[in-house]
Amino acid sequence: MNKKVLFTVLVFALALLVFNIYTTKVIFTDVAQYLNVGKEFADLAVSKVRNTPGYAYGFILGEVLKFSPTLLAAKLFNAFWLVLDGILLYFITRRWRSLILWMFSPLVWYMGSWISPLMPASFLLLFAYYNIKQFEKTNKKKYLAFSGLALGLISTLWWAGIYLSAFFVLSFLSFRKLLMTIFFGIFFSLTFSLRILMDYSLFKLPFYSSLKGFGSNIAYGAGLAGAERALTSTLGELALLVVIISPLLFRFYRVNPIENMKEYSFLFLTSALFIANLQLRYFIVIAPIMFLVLSDSLTKRDIKAHILLSLILIFFLIQPYFGSTEDYTITQDLEKLTADFPDQTFIVGTENSPEGYADMLSTLYWGNKVKEFVEYTEYKLSLTNESVFRSYHLSSKPEINDLRKIDLTLRYLRTDDRDYKYVKLLVIVGNKPQPEGFRLIKEYEILKVYQRR
Repeated sequence: MNKKVLFTVLVFALALLVFNIYTTKVIFTDVAQYLNVGKEFADLAVSKVRNTPGYAYGFILGEVLKFSPTLLAAKLFNAFWLVLDGILLYFITRRWRSLILWMFSPLVWYMGSWISPLMPASFLLLFAYYNIKQFEKTNKKKYLAFSGLALGLISTLWWAGIYLSAFFVLSFLSFRKLLMTIFFGIFFSLTFSLRILMDYSLFKLPFYSSLKGFGSNIAYGAGLAGAERALTSTLGELALLVVIISPLLFRFYRVNPIENMKEYSFLFLTSALFIANLQLRYFIVIAPIMFLVLSDSLTKRDIKAHILLSLILIFFLIQPYFGSTEDYTITQDLEKLTADFPDQTFIVGTENSPEGYADMLSTLYWGNKVKEFVEYTEYKLSLTNESVFRSYHLSSKPEINDLRKIDLTLRYLRTDDRDYKYVKLLVIVGNKPQPEGFRLIKEYEILKVYQRR
């Protein structure tokens, strides 16, 4: 790297460091499910881990937290991949503008303190893309092997990576010889097998997380899980999507679709998948490839416009990440609560409150004065000696005189038979109805403590 590029990378890394030091928002979508798993592997969690989209990423986070048991370490680990994305973009294109496009992307700063496998997946996908293009140029199988290894690792860290891998093969390998695709698949399987081995090690069921991931997708598609989204909300996110990657994303019309047919195919398929379950965070995975394709068609004037417009968008996007956020206030409440009630087990939640508050409090708490946060639903099941948290039921409905029908049931069960009747204290997050049999004894900014009568 020349001095200008090296200086840009250092400024980018320093800006992300400062950004993560001062952001106070922690709980984004799925963060608790990943970070608390990491804390569990590092022996820092004070609640049971909830259903997580994958344990491999939590295991890696756990290793980071063993080295530095702090929230900042987990944040910087994820930000590190964003810097690597920028470096790899420059390495592939040899253009400073590619690094600048990435550095000033509103999406990068929107995800800048988000603890998620999407960031390493973003880098690994770009690495896989680079290697498949090198294979096309040189026909050297080592590049095909590297590409397969990278995609397999994405699918190990993030379940949706399996769909991205399928789209990748369809877009970049569909016209290759079958033997080349099999060769690619072998190396993909080598790293994807890490997910299978981890599942067997932790649960004695080789495809545990894969079955959960695929099952949740089926349940979502069948309307058995997932909340409905308001049309206005969806349209608003689609409108934001147009500019959050880059205000100049519309410049794609300048890109030659014939020369970039494979890239167009891959980006179209993945974008369609992400829009079907619209969450802006997913697009961080494919954004580097978008910039790679887009950078050829932008002028110096375009780059200046990208920087200026992006800075305005970034300002409004990251404002909610600073100051007295709800996460920061809950963290302050937890410090007071554990000082007032040290070394206690707390039930967390109440009737009809969403599941996951115990996991959230465990994610936000970084002390050693709590024995355990127990989910309210688990506490309720223990009172009646029941074991089923929830179940999903799917069956065929034959309209002809058929002899048999299919009936599938998926159940989530408790993992132990502990009786929580001994727990006297209960914590509620926010203004939720007072549970029956408890009385309020302490109230903080957001958290409220109740005692069994």
